[in-house]
Amino acid sequence: KLGLEIIGSDKSVSEATLIKTSLEILKHEGYEKLFVTINSLGDRESLLRLTRELTIYYRKHINDLPPPCRQLLKKDVFEVLLYPHEKCLLLREDAPKPMNYLNELSREHFREVLEFLERMDIQYEIVSSLVGNRKYTTHVVFEIKSGEFTDPKAEILARGIRYNGM
Repeated sequence: KLGLEIIGSDKSVSEATLIKTSLEILKHEGYEKLFVTINSLGDRESLLRLTRELTIYYRKHINDLPPPCRQLLKKDVFEVLLYPHEKCLLLREDAPKPMNYLNELSREHFREVLEFLERMDIQYEIVSSLVGNRKYTTHVVFEIKSGEFTDPKAEILARGIRYNGM
């Protein structure tokens, strides 16, 4: 197990650097067919708006949620996004998307991260259900996977978040 961190920088190149470094380490270890899934939760303001809208959405659909998802909703609405129950997954498709709640600074930050990835020729897919712990996660959340780009069961090899909220 390896942990990588960049401390003291709020620049978007920080996430891109961590992703590139992680990919190179994994390649060196012999992993192939690597790709990145990525999302942005934005800053605290964006995250609060998203949390409010997700909570409203799932409360409107409370009768459609199976009991385990209802329990998760009481704990943390983001847990419902991660729960693999079929009904939860179906509701997730129409749930509010984090990108729609990013303020201008958060949008710019995410756009810059994506531009860095493109310049480094790194394959990525934006996945709106990819979230971190909302108590400390801000801005970018990513996973590096091995397998086919379209395979939902591709193996997760690395995860990363920005945690300016700590």
